[in-house]
Formats: sequence, structure tokens, C-alpha cells
Amino acid sequence: MQPYYTFRYYIVVVLASLRFFDLSRNCPTYAGIILFAQDILGWLPNAYIQYVRFAGTTLDADVVSEKTFQGDLLSVVRDMNSFVTLFTNQRPVHRSAIEESIVSDYPVVALRELLMNAILHRSYEAPAPVRFYQYSDRIEIQNPGPLYGLARQDNFPTQTSYRNPILAEALKTLGAINRFGRGVERAKAALAKNGNAHPSFTFGENHFGVTIWNRT
Repeated sequence: MQPYYTFRYYIVVVLASLRFFDLSRNCPTYAGIILFAQDILGWLPNAYIQYVRFAGTTLDADVVSEKTFQGDLLSVVRDMNSFVTLFTNQRPVHRSAIEESIVSDYPVVALRELLMNAILHRSYEAPAPVRFYQYSDRIEIQNPGPLYGLARQDNFPTQTSYRNPILAEALKTLGAINRFGRGVERAKAALAKNGNAHPSFTFGENHFGVTIWNRT
């Protein structure tokens, strides 16, 4: 066997051991495509995040800006993490005559945790992207696919089931997330510390959503 083919076979076997390649079908798995594909939309047309900023509080308000996050998952996570730091509007708040603290419209930690939650728990087979909509008074994040497995409305968020466990394990190994089901609780704690209202959740048959309110 020539060196090139020996090396290629080795790489394929390694990817298969990580569940990124299916040896029986001689093709990448969905997890492998999501993590590494250069043209992911050619395989999964709705595997992206749609960000839209509206001038008002409803969908019919003027669109101020919009952006699509697409590509391999690690690039999406990196670009998204950089993006959410741009519109938090940090400012000092005086606690006393000699003490002040820094607050923002939305804490970055909460946004990152809730967006990562949407990416990891979305259905990649559903005909819709993750929607990340910013209104003048709130942000709504909606991912396609309802709660999964043992997770239900009456035990959320204490009960966790992973719709995409291979992606979760890969991102945990790379340090992008923790895999202990603490993302929503971390987001709630960050919102409370920043002075935002308690987030609200929507549980639909085909989607799951969260709304976080601008700190007034």
C-alpha cells in the first residue's frame, strides 16, 4: 500500500473511532460534517445561525442589521463568541459614593451559554436555522426541535438529555463548553447578577426558545 493511502486510511480510522466517520458506508457522519465540512450548507442547508436586529419590538419593525453564522462548527462558535461582545453596551453603575460596578444590556456569559445551548440541542434535520433575534427590549433565541429525551417542561432545566452527544463531547474536549448540563443555570445566574429580569422559555412541538430582557 502506498504511503498516501496508508496515511489516509489511518486518518479515516481515527475519525471513525471518534464517531466522525462511518466505515460501513465510507462517508462522514453528521457530526463529522457539522464539525469539519467546508460547505456544510451543501449537506445540511439549515445548519446556521440567523441573527437579525430590529429597530422596534415586533417582527414588522425595520431591520437595523443582519448576519449569518455558517461554516464548520468551531468557526461558528468562534465568530459567535466574538460577535456577542460587540453590542452588550457596558457601562458603570454607582453602588455607593465610593463603589461602582460594570453592567451591560446583556451579560456576555448568558448570551454565549444560551447560544451554545441552541447549537448543541437543535435538530439539524429540521428545516429551519437557529434564530437569534435582537429587539429594542429583548433578545430571543429559538432553536428547531423540541426538548429531547428525558427533558420535559416540568423538569427543565434540571433534567438534561443530549440530542447531539458527539458534538457536545467534541466541544467539551476542545474547551468550548462544559458537558454537565449547567449552561442554562449559568446564564440565569449571569442575568441575575447583571440585574436583568428572569429569562422566559417557550416549549413548542417543533422548537424551543428563550427570551432575555434588556437591563433597564
